[in-house]
Amino acid sequence: MRRIADYEFVRELGSGNYGTYWIARTPARLGVTDELCAVKVLGAQASGDAFKRMVNELKLFASA
Repeated sequence: MRRIADYEFVRELGSGNYGTYWIARTPARLGVTDELCAVKVLGAQASGDAFKRMVNELKLFASA
């Protein structure tokens, strides 16, 4: 895997129960000055509950 949408993956950080974590180049559209960001990609084995947990994580992160 090299990219998803405008996220270009640089290297894999590791993997967990439901997916893989990557270092990626931060897309310009985000308006963030950091060159790199972390991306979590859910694996095919992830359940609907895993997806809901990830959505909750994103909501908590966005509210901070």
